[in-house]
Amino acid sequence: MANISAEVVEDRIREFGRPLMLDDLIRVRASDEVQVPILGYPRHKDKAGDYELFTGKDLDRMIDETCRLLMKAGIEMNSFKTVGLFAPSDLAFVVTLFALSRLGCRALTISIRLSEPACLNLMERTACDTIITGSTVRIAATIDGLKKSRPELNIIPMPSRAEFDKPDSPPEPVIRPIPDREAEHTQLALFGHSSGSTGLPKPLSLSHRSILNNIYFGTGCKAFNALPWYHLHGLFTSFQAIYMRKTAHLYNADLPLTAEHLITALKEIQPEICHTVPYVLKLMAERQDGIEVLKRCKFVTAAGARTPDELGDRVVQQGVKFGIIFGMTEVGHVGDSIFREPGDDSWEYIRTYESLRPHVHFKEIGKGVYEAVYLKSHPALMPASSNSNDPPGSFHSRDLYTRHPTIEHAWKYVARQDDRITLLSGEKILPLGMEGAVRESLLVRDALMLQLYPIMSS
Repeated sequence: MANISAEVVEDRIREFGRPLMLDDLIRVRASDEVQVPILGYPRHKDKAGDYELFTGKDLDRMIDETCRLLMKAGIEMNSFKTVGLFAPSDLAFVVTLFALSRLGCRALTISIRLSEPACLNLMERTACDTIITGSTVRIAATIDGLKKSRPELNIIPMPSRAEFDKPDSPPEPVIRPIPDREAEHTQLALFGHSSGSTGLPKPLSLSHRSILNNIYFGTGCKAFNALPWYHLHGLFTSFQAIYMRKTAHLYNADLPLTAEHLITALKEIQPEICHTVPYVLKLMAERQDGIEVLKRCKFVTAAGARTPDELGDRVVQQGVKFGIIFGMTEVGHVGDSIFREPGDDSWEYIRTYESLRPHVHFKEIGKGVYEAVYLKSHPALMPASSNSNDPPGSFHSRDLYTRHPTIEHAWKYVARQDDRITLLSGEKILPLGMEGAVRESLLVRDALMLQLYPIMSS
């Protein structure tokens, strides 16, 4: 992705001489003299292809109409309350997320895979008493449980397209008074959340500034994104395409994630960049027609989890221009391995972005192993995310890296600090590489290495 300086990022954050808010991302594109498609979504719930395209003006109009619907449902402008979004990542989700920002609310994006206790924990920790919901069977069952636990919960059905898409209605822009743009620019705009793999998921707060800081590192390519918008990597990579006047194509949220559906979408879209997670990459790499559609892309990326060395090596060797993107919810994107010199196949080493290098310290914690520490000065780090006073206000990520032997500012993610397994001999091993090797078998869907302790008997 574009490796730009801190000064350029700061200039873009203050486009038009003022600090931008989240919903300005669409307002800016709606003001373009020449309108181009910036979002693509399938027309039909049962088809992976047949994409409908939307310009900035299309989305801006639908967002304004959604604002009016939400105000009628009881959401007040400039209330700064937290409103949950618990719905599939479709067109309605997109316009509703921006509408909440336009009204001055803080959106809590909730994965539709979360259980009732997980949802309750996130809502309690973010003071969320209003939730906008989709209409799937699983969501309905979870909402029924939430109603019993919190009878006072305000539940609003997700607006339908028939309600918010009215192209023949006279334009009525929704304008929110913002007395102090400088102050609000640094205030909370969005809550994401952790995966919950080690307990209940925890909310992770993002300001307008921290969100916008991530959109300027894009490739400027027409994009396909297999990740939902309640996954912050899916959100940021889509925002990058939209900001750069390129079309961000989303996967049909009503269809299961299969190789056949993915290949159908890619054949139609013919994207320049395809954003995946390792599981999606593995699905497509298991079929030759999947490899062929990936080879047509200028770039293919994976994020959200560590891509096994064997999988990455295999797709690169077959001619796929593959690179990884690494980031964290607390700080956004950190670096990538997309732009490499000809003949450089070190896809597994991210190159940290130039503008962020002064704000990231790789602290050696073992022989040749480094932990990424994000400093208080990092433009996307919220004060609430700090977990250490060494140095003050810093965030120790517990992500472990090794340094590239010859390329400067190139780092390979190897594991989480708490992933290491200590053997009885005292030796420490990192299981992710071994798990990745086992997953490469067509007979294996997934693999997990465990540490078992002997039961001591008297």
